[in-house]
Amino acid sequence: MSEADSVSLDAHKWLYQPLDCSVLLYRDADAARRTFAYSAEYVKTTTDDPIEGFAFFDQTIELSRRFRALKLWLSIRYHGLAAFRAAIAENLAQANSLAELIEETSSLELLAPVELSAVCFRWSDGDGDMLNELNDAVLRSVNQAGRVWLSNASVRGTAGLRACITNHRTTEQDVRRVVDEVLSAASRVTARTL
Repeated sequence: MSEADSVSLDAHKWLYQPLDCSVLLYRDADAARRTFAYSAEYVKTTTDDPIEGFAFFDQTIELSRRFRALKLWLSIRYHGLAAFRAAIAENLAQANSLAELIEETSSLELLAPVELSAVCFRWSDGDGDMLNELNDAVLRSVNQAGRVWLSNASVRGTAGLRACITNHRTTEQDVRRVVDEVLSAASRVTARTL
């Protein structure tokens, strides 16, 4: 971060907010103003007060916008930072738990170390030449079943599955269900291909 000009964070992930809430930090706010500010008379502030005169629209694409930050501010004020820290710690533990379950399952394989909440893995109990295609089919089957949601992953050219745990309501049962659903989908996919 020490070398970044700006950092954008999706608050809908580990700050558990709705999708259109994000955080954008600038090292140099003047760079944002030079990029986005519009100098028409009707949008100029009429006060020098640093609080009242601050124009959000001078630092973003949108000229008019909702008070999106209110959601995040209210959540932090209501729940407190300790609640967010605890939920994030729980998500990290759940990601590691999922990785352990994958390693204990002979037909599954981790594709990358689990460092945060993303767990990239694949079903590996099939024809080696067809594993990428089979994992794509397993992914479609898992998501069509609708009991868990996974996204695709590609790790060094290997197609796989990606579970990203960023929900404060995720339970250990949900984590175990990921493995069960992948194995069930793999059975359906291989039954169709035989």
